[in-house]
Amino acid sequence: MGSPKTEVPVEYGNKRTSHNYTKDIPQALKVYDWEESFGYSTYQMFPTLSQPRRWVKWACAKFGIKPVKVLPQRKGQIYSWYCAPRNAIYLYKQHYNVWTVLHETAHAITEKKWGVSGHGKRFVGVLMQLLIWTGLYPKTALYASAKAAGVKFVKSGWLKDKKAVRRKASRKRRSSKPTKRSKTR
Repeated sequence: MGSPKTEVPVEYGNKRTSHNYTKDIPQALKVYDWEESFGYSTYQMFPTLSQPRRWVKWACAKFGIKPVKVLPQRKGQIYSWYCAPRNAIYLYKQHYNVWTVLHETAHAITEKKWGVSGHGKRFVGVLMQLLIWTGLYPKTALYASAKAAGVKFVKSGWLKDKKAVRRKASRKRRSSKPTKRSKTR
């Protein structure tokens, strides 16, 4: 058995997730190590699922998607994960905390908005943006620590839907052009 930094996370053994197992593992391991360096992802903050459900609802609203279900993890399983086919987050009791809840919600957001699964750059960007919006984690600390840990991420400006950005820019250009007035008699 290897050191914790080189072991494959437990969730990769679950074939029901839609991860690209070989490509995503190095980035995922870096993400897990980076999260553990903050120390907030491994302890229980809330006694029940009501608070995690509120955080999920809040995060989904921020990105304009329908909230996902939050369910307790099944007995004997000691990890948390997002199940896309069921549109549900399964939380291990020790993970009833803001960071883990937002981590799993970031999976739901990237899957629903962009069809992307795993722990890629966009996922980490969404997670960072959610953490920044909570007001609990400073942007500079998140960016610097992720960079130092070798975690690849997309900064928040690139998280927007490209079509929506183009539509907004197009509307702005149209509204700034002078229009011809029709002559009235």
